Amino acid sequence: MKLLVTGGAGFIGSAVVRLAVARGHRVVNLDALTYAACLENVAEAAESPLYAFEKADIRDAAALERIFAAHAPDAVMHLAAESHVDRSIDAPGDFIETNVTGTYTVLQAARRYWVQAGRSDGFRFHHISTDEVYGTLGATGLFTEETPYAPNSPYSASKAASDHLVRVWHETYGLPVVLFNCSNNYGPYQFPEKLIPVIILNAIAGRPLPIYGDGSNVRDWLYVEDHADALLTVLETGAPGWSYNIGGENERTNLELVKTICGILNELRPGAEGSPCRPDRLRRRPPRPRRALRNRPVADPPRAGLAPVGDGGGGAAAHGAVVSRQRALVAPAAGADRGRRAAGPGGVAWRFWSSARRGRLRPSWRGSGARRRSASAGRRRISPTRGPVPRSSAGPGRRR
Repeated sequence: MKLLVTGGAGFIGSAVVRLAVARGHRVVNLDALTYAACLENVAEAAESPLYAFEKADIRDAAALERIFAAHAPDAVMHLAAESHVDRSIDAPGDFIETNVTGTYTVLQAARRYWVQAGRSDGFRFHHISTDEVYGTLGATGLFTEETPYAPNSPYSASKAASDHLVRVWHETYGLPVVLFNCSNNYGPYQFPEKLIPVIILNAIAGRPLPIYGDGSNVRDWLYVEDHADALLTVLETGAPGWSYNIGGENERTNLELVKTICGILNELRPGAEGSPCRPDRLRRRPPRPRRALRNRPVADPPRAGLAPVGDGGGGAAAHGAVVSRQRALVAPAAGADRGRRAAGPGGVAWRFWSSARRGRLRPSWRGSGARRRSASAGRRRISPTRGPVPRSSAGPGRRR
């Protein structure tokens, strides 16, 4: 299969590119190479004859038309996006331009290509989004695909808008789309403006460790290569017109996360000057406006977490992505079947990630069990004319 991956030099996009090439897919990496992108992220894939790179902006319709015509992809995996909440508060216009206008331009280019190719049943447009579109959770509950959208930042609002565009291009034009909403990703090559690389690099350098509020916000953490595995699995086995939530079943408060990272780094660099990670270095910052807490996915894989592993090293332990219950985007016809590498002195940050354990993907639509869901449970189809199919009576799991 030939994949056109937008944003393939970024953090999540590069993980998809590396894994797709390793599995024998042909990959065209389309990236504008903005501040958070780096071609070093895909250096190992770039050596393969299966890999091609196109430098282009997703808002450039002419460039997109040329790239579609030249490469004739079987599927689009749209990951290019502005994705930092703080930056969206300071400069919301950039997020509207990239996440909304850019997604519209990619959808239009994909639709023209798909129509000219005879509306192939095998073509797919996969849109990768975030669970932040659902807003904020309280002390209990979780997000599901039925959760109403309630974005609380310019970033999440722009991603919600792009999700709606994807749904509309499926409903109005029939474009075969699949939508993903994921929880917080972590892992190698993450741009050092996000929480985990910031804590690692500041701890190594002996600088203060910033944390918002009292550190009690709960997030679900998903190892980036498990996320890439989930995306490619759904690409191969999922159905168009459905949305999927992807999480890691790996919840902890920000304060717990920082303390865990400190423990790992203190084992990696015991006694080194400036390296110990101490509580007195924590610096509390005012909370961001209505920052969303994270969900825990509906499934029951082995528990995951950050912990020292291996022979004296440390790493991030993750046991695979969880793809939760699905929702169809529109009603069927009558009678139809229902970042750059966060490296530091001595390569400690890289060793932190390279020692990470990887687990198996365990999608919830496979197998059975008290908390697993079959392909027909816990989903709904959205249509302005027919309304949703009644929801499953199976309730969601709970969260701390």
